[in-house]
Amino acid sequence: SSDIAFLLIIFFLLLAGINTSQSLELTTSATSSLQTDKEFISALLTENGTLIVQGIDYTPLEFATKLSPNTALTLHIEEETSYQQVIDILSLAEQHQIASLSLEVAL
Repeated sequence: SSDIAFLLIIFFLLLAGINTSQSLELTTSATSSLQTDKEFISALLTENGTLIVQGIDYTPLEFATKLSPNTALTLHIEEETSYQQVIDILSLAEQHQIASLSLEVAL
């Protein structure tokens, strides 16, 4: 009985240590028109709201200047980032009618 409890505790400790990444692909209205010259941007949204692209820190407003209708954005979101910060970036992406958006969250 105590052996089973011990094994279950070890099992759940091992399971809790596994990092997973969940991804959500969102298509926007601009995707319907075929575009072959997409600009791919991979950005990390930190828990303090800063966006990091190729090692350079941007505020959301500075980052918005990099967005255009031919942008394919992959947004990596840190685990402790607030929902409001994510919503702000999604709103910027919608305003600039980017071609595609992929969200990745580390759990």
